[in-house]
Amino acid sequence: MTARLSRRDVLTYAAQGTLRSAVAINMGELLSRVAVRTTYAREAASTHVDGAQVAWIWALTKQGPQSLIGIAPSGAVVGRIDATNKIVLRAPNGTAIYTIATGDSGTPPTATALVRAYSALTGALRTTIESGAGANTLVDAALSSDGRYLALLDLPEITYAGNGTYGAAVEVIDLLAGQPAASRQLVVPSGTTLGGGIEFGPSGSDIYAFTYDHDDNTTITAVRFDQGRLTQTRQATGGRRGHVIPQGGLYDARVLPDGKTLVFLAYGTVQWLDVARLTVSARLAPRPVTNGAKPPRPAVLFSNDGRMLYIANAATGLIQAIDLHRRMLTSTVTLSASRQYPDFSDNIADYQALALVQAALSADGTRLYAFSDGIKDGVWVVRAPELRVVGHVLRGASIRAVWPSPDGQTVYAIGLNDAPIFVLDSNGRQKAAPRHGISGYNFILPAV
Repeated sequence: MTARLSRRDVLTYAAQGTLRSAVAINMGELLSRVAVRTTYAREAASTHVDGAQVAWIWALTKQGPQSLIGIAPSGAVVGRIDATNKIVLRAPNGTAIYTIATGDSGTPPTATALVRAYSALTGALRTTIESGAGANTLVDAALSSDGRYLALLDLPEITYAGNGTYGAAVEVIDLLAGQPAASRQLVVPSGTTLGGGIEFGPSGSDIYAFTYDHDDNTTITAVRFDQGRLTQTRQATGGRRGHVIPQGGLYDARVLPDGKTLVFLAYGTVQWLDVARLTVSARLAPRPVTNGAKPPRPAVLFSNDGRMLYIANAATGLIQAIDLHRRMLTSTVTLSASRQYPDFSDNIADYQALALVQAALSADGTRLYAFSDGIKDGVWVVRAPELRVVGHVLRGASIRAVWPSPDGQTVYAIGLNDAPIFVLDSNGRQKAAPRHGISGYNFILPAV
């Protein structure tokens, strides 16, 4: 469980997560940064809560998710952040929110993505950094485990042998220095960059870029970040001879704390990848995570210590616990709400509607909060890792998303219809009256 931050910690995290530079250029710059640190400390002292405990929620409009709204444990709105056409990340310690601007139909082709850092306590803008990634071609971003570095995956248009295709580029931004630290164009097989993702290893020195081709085959490219330089070290492509990366979709990848193993799901199968050789070393096929021909994407939850993986399937109500060290299924539970689900058609929209988070895990890994989007069945509280049901709260409410605060004292939930925001204590009692009119969609979770 994350402990409450001291004033010294607040100042340290403010420096690491939001200030523009590690070295003052002149006295004016130095005085400016002291003022920023003092303001941040005053915010924390005046509210008696650190920003890590504030919930940040995507707010919906007719045009889709457009802004973020911060809700304190008291139920009060503490700030708003513009999130139009942006990738949004939350610092691992929860005290900063980052938005990375992507392009739209009116964005010039040469525009670059802007990175903005905000206080998670108030939503106040802290700094703006101009990246080298194209605003129209940026596809994913990731934070290092210490929150200092931001990695961007860009798919800029490049010509190979006279044929128009897409390449891949990685850029690393030093959030402490407030500027790009390194960038590198990756050498990837032609036609394998129709989409992608990026992840840091636990040390912050290893970066893994995932790119895809027309058949959903995955190319994994390992990149080393060291002393301000990026070096492509190794690569493997699914469906290619000599490699055992699975053919088909790969998602929800996570590098385990040992830095030697990457765990991911591919068509419902959990797979362990040896990152030194980029080959799959083990597979586990848990009980099916679909009740139809088109599999709905399950909620995939990794414990913060990297030991456990939980798979929650909205279509069947089944939750499965997998011990990632022993590489085995350890327990399962099926919630009664699953029997209320209708049979879904072959219409892909029916399954996309299930692609929301159907469970949330507490920071200390001891409680799982499960819910069935679209069903008035509230939130089931499940003891982890043994998956024993210990409570049932908000009965009769349709719940869209849940987020337990890192200190374990508050549980936030977003309802359907007018999307009321519920604020509960650790025992499921409401701490404040439900807040209406926000039209919440989902929570911004701290990076792990």
